[in-house]
Amino acid sequence: MARRFTATYTNKTIEPEFESKLFLYYCKYCGTYAVVLSRNLRIIPKRRTDSSYAVKPNIILKSNLVVGGVKVVKRMGSFERQYRYSCKGCSLWVGYKSVPFEEQGEFFYLIPDGLCQRQELSKDLAQTNMEELKAQLEALLIQFPEGIVTPNLRPLFKKQFQMDLNELNYGAYNKLIDLLQSPELKDIVKLVDSPEDGPDVSLIVSPNHFKTRTSSHTETETKASSSSSSSTTTKTQKTEDDEIMKPKKTEES
Repeated sequence: MARRFTATYTNKTIEPEFESKLFLYYCKYCGTYAVVLSRNLRIIPKRRTDSSYAVKPNIILKSNLVVGGVKVVKRMGSFERQYRYSCKGCSLWVGYKSVPFEEQGEFFYLIPDGLCQRQELSKDLAQTNMEELKAQLEALLIQFPEGIVTPNLRPLFKKQFQMDLNELNYGAYNKLIDLLQSPELKDIVKLVDSPEDGPDVSLIVSPNHFKTRTSSHTETETKASSSSSSSTTTKTQKTEDDEIMKPKKTEES
């Protein structure tokens, strides 16, 4: 007689098996959000003809791409009609289908080097963003010459420029402090300890302003020293004059 048994499954048992992860991809040319996939592009097979990623429609969870037009391209011994999709930000095409836009098709093709994850922003884009950040920080420090405490930088940045300050836009920095201490910003910002605001808070000031304050303080000390020296010299000179005059009085008498 066959033995019967009942298998009991709990949420804890099946959760790891069905655990999902989202993969966000951005346009490599302008950084605009493009698609959300349930698989990493690195494990998705490529098409032999042009090395595009052959993505199944059910893997695409969300798309921010826009219709970009139809293009006929020459293949070996034939022609292929591509129904292209473009980046919403810069209008450069990053993917296509082999069937009309209204049809789903078996695959959605994403061109190689068209998309990237935020941690993989191209060097040119990260550098462009950094140049913009330098100008923005310089403008802020002109408005607030006495400095900005680090907790206030994000809301102030959002208010002034209507955009979030995201470290990943500038070369995958993990923390705001790391970004502010990057070599590219050394001529724009300087971090100074701010004990009155807490141990984890720093004051962001302009190096030029910091130098100006130091120079001004030094100049004041120099003037004070010079004035004191001048006064001492005058007193010494008067004493010497008195000593010179005294013998004359003695001789006349």
